Amino acid sequence: MIVSSSKRAIAWYSLFLCFFTQTIDDLHFYRPPRLQVCEPRIVNNCPLTTINFNFRGGGTRYGRSDVQKHMCKELPEMNIWGIHNMHQLGVGVPTKDIQNNVNDIILTQLAFEPARCKFAQFSIESKFSIVELNIDFYQNFINGFFIEAHLPVRNLRVDCPEFIDLSPTDGIRPNVNTPEWQRFLGNFDSILRQYCFEDSCKKYNETNVGDLSILFGYAINYYDTEILDYIDATIKLGVLFPTSPERDIKNIFALPLGYDGHWGFPIIFDFAIGAYEWLTFGTHLQTTIFVDHTREMRLKTGRAQSGIIKLARGCAKEDRGLLWHAALYLKADHVVRGMSFFFGYSFAKQTRRNLTVQTPSIDTCIANTDRELDGWKMHTLHYVFEFDFAGESSRACPRIALFVDQHVGGKQVFKTTMFGGSFGIDFTWKF
Repeated sequence: MIVSSSKRAIAWYSLFLCFFTQTIDDLHFYRPPRLQVCEPRIVNNCPLTTINFNFRGGGTRYGRSDVQKHMCKELPEMNIWGIHNMHQLGVGVPTKDIQNNVNDIILTQLAFEPARCKFAQFSIESKFSIVELNIDFYQNFINGFFIEAHLPVRNLRVDCPEFIDLSPTDGIRPNVNTPEWQRFLGNFDSILRQYCFEDSCKKYNETNVGDLSILFGYAINYYDTEILDYIDATIKLGVLFPTSPERDIKNIFALPLGYDGHWGFPIIFDFAIGAYEWLTFGTHLQTTIFVDHTREMRLKTGRAQSGIIKLARGCAKEDRGLLWHAALYLKADHVVRGMSFFFGYSFAKQTRRNLTVQTPSIDTCIANTDRELDGWKMHTLHYVFEFDFAGESSRACPRIALFVDQHVGGKQVFKTTMFGGSFGIDFTWKF
């Protein structure tokens, strides 16, 4: 009777963790992903539970853009989608009242000024920072089947934004002293408020969870080899639930905490081989397929518009494209007592997103020229130092780790490097 009660308690405990934790929401342009390590899961009839708490943080003022194909120069992170063109800000905005509204008259008169390099354009310089807690859960069942879950909780901040006027300062018109541009600068805050940007648009600070997903996996372990210690292969399929809040369209600097309301279907393959009783080589391959989602968003209405400031709001169906993630790593296992070392490389990519605008007054073709839809790619180096406290016959194996996820390259991404630590424990259940 006692054994039965214990098994029932464990079953409810596992179910609780699976449905109240999240996973796979780890690929974003504003910071590097974690190293996905294929640690061999025990394939027998003895259930194994793993819980990890991973805490990390980082920040940057810089980013990388696709306009730098032949350059190594950094640029402010909010400029990775282009300089912010205020000259054309009001073009095509469907709600303008150019007869009676002062702000709309200013936007219209500014657009009538002849185009000139950098006239009426801003560079936005700011400081981005992130603090993140990840809670990972794995539960083995029998015959190689297991379930995996992960909860990301994030705080995203954009502090100290500075709007730098890039307009020419020479005597050729139009320039920084052009009256239409000066009137725009004087009414800039009023224009933003009119188009439903909150007063907090000059900064951003939000804490919330990411997207919920649950993975079901199957692992194969092969130990009957005279040359290698083992060969381990794992395949995982799952569902990503859109539990994070969608991006706040009332804040210029708002960033996605998750995937903006999209359902996703992750497919993951992991492979690892062990040799010499201390060396492990592993790979991780992942893609996520998203379901189209319709939501309200800020939309580009003029072909010459660029940057993150867009006045028009409309309803659009978004084809989010695909997320890809590939990683390679080496592990020196227990080379100094319980100390292990990891070194890895990963490549992450978001393919281009496409919109079908459902607001009749906004052109879909123009909206799709927004460079924020172009996708991104990121290269990362990973360094991990782990120590475990496993005993010979211990049923509970705790471990701690320190790590660095170093951004080393990419396109249309923030140049953020993450530092952190983790605590985890494995439980082997025997009845």
